[in-house]
Amino acid sequence: MSAYSKAFRRRGETETEYLKKSWFIYESLYTELQRLSNEKYEATINDLVIVAIEDLTETENVKAFPTSNAWKVKRSFLISAELFQKLDALKAKYNISYTKLINIAINNAIEADKLTD
Repeated sequence: MSAYSKAFRRRGETETEYLKKSWFIYESLYTELQRLSNEKYEATINDLVIVAIEDLTETENVKAFPTSNAWKVKRSFLISAELFQKLDALKAKYNISYTKLINIAINNAIEADKLTD
C-alpha cells in the first residue's frame, strides 16, 4: 500500500506541537503533489508531504533518485515536533540534509503511488 493511499483522517484537536519548516522541493515533485491533491486525494499538499515523511521514517528507505539539475522551489510545511525528531534521527543516521530527505520521502511516496494505479 502506498503512503498516499492510506486513509486521511481528520486530525483531532490535540496538544501536539507543530513546527513550521521550509525546504526546497524539486519542482517536478511539487507539481505531482499538486496533481495528487487536486485530482486524486482529498488531502492538502502538506498532508501528502507529512505522510511521505512518516513512511520514510518507518521504512528508512533512503535511496537516491535522478534529479538532473532540476529546479527547486522553497515551500513551508507544518510538521509535528515528534515527526521532526524522527526525521532528525534519520538525518544523523544517514548524514543527509533535511532537504534531501524530504525530496527522497516525496519521491518514494509518488513512485509507490504510481504502482497502485
